[in-house]
Amino acid sequence: MSPRNTQRRRRRRTRRERRDVQEQVLKTERIQIERKSFEITLKENPRGRFLCIAEEVGSHRDMIIIPGVGLNEFSGALSRMLEYMNQLPPTQSSTPPTGVENQGGTSQNQPS
Repeated sequence: MSPRNTQRRRRRRTRRERRDVQEQVLKTERIQIERKSFEITLKENPRGRFLCIAEEVGSHRDMIIIPGVGLNEFSGALSRMLEYMNQLPPTQSSTPPTGVENQGGTSQNQPS
């Protein structure tokens, strides 16, 4: 077996082991858009900083984690998507991204 294959066979940590890693919340913001609630949290643990984006709809929760080293790239991609969306003609079901707070969305900053 090659050294590369042995690296892939490392034991995966259990959920409990992942949960035991000490994380510090640096900043949290909540956004309510229609029936969806988003929580954007900047955290830090011994491995580095990362952004957690959680979406809650009813009792269902989905989450993505973006490592701190990738946040500038993620932000750039998001900016490009917003620029592109703003150039598209409006649809009946879409609301403009600017002024979302005035059209059913609210933002709550939560310093940590």
